[in-house]
Amino acid sequence: MKLKNVLFAGALALTLGACSSTPAASSTPTSSASSAKEEVATEGHYTVSNVSGKTITELYFYKTGSEEKGTNYAEGGLDKGATITVDITVDEAEAEGYAMTVEYLAEDAEEPVIVFDNLHLETAELFLKKAKDVTGGATPFSIVTTGTYNVTNTTGAEVKELYFYQTGSEDKGENWAGEGLAADASVEVNVEVEKEAAIAGYNMTVEYVGEDGTSVVVFDNLHLEEANLFLKPAADVEGGATPFLAAE
Repeated sequence: MKLKNVLFAGALALTLGACSSTPAASSTPTSSASSAKEEVATEGHYTVSNVSGKTITELYFYKTGSEEKGTNYAEGGLDKGATITVDITVDEAEAEGYAMTVEYLAEDAEEPVIVFDNLHLETAELFLKKAKDVTGGATPFSIVTTGTYNVTNTTGAEVKELYFYQTGSEDKGENWAGEGLAADASVEVNVEVEKEAAIAGYNMTVEYVGEDGTSVVVFDNLHLEEANLFLKPAADVEGGATPFLAAE
């Protein structure tokens, strides 16, 4: 009887040992995609157009916070309406999160203009705008190619013809007065030009022909913008009355 108990205990021990043993873990191959290091851009390519209205004498792209501005990309002068390409390459070790400041100095200006202070390494178009536009929050990544004008006839008589055309052009284009713009009536004028024309500095002449056939040049330096315009009598225009304010 004692022998049977010993044999039973041994068998039980072997059974429990077999149940408690842990099978060898299977190896799972590591994905090469997950282990690969994410590629970081080390180059930036920028097409830069000067739409500031002035010649730019200095233009820098430098690491934000650095005192070293590096290459002057406007050396020799960047004329208004001109376009250049700026190529930037940085070491891979500092490429991640790399941010640049873009700064220019126009001729006769005392202070530089900070166009942008968080430019990344990318391919992009940049437009160097007037200092007042930059300080007003204008983006350097687009340029205005359209103008919308609400024009009111305050001449006191019907306007037979109304033109918005590029200053210096012989082609006056569309007659915005249609069949006639009555006294105190208004019309919305929408102008759209090619990007290249906007970069070059698009200025318009506003001209109307009154009821008596007299042609009046209201303004010859109108920019692409949104504005209210008031067509005033010829005598007022000749006297220097602004077309941007209604008559008192």
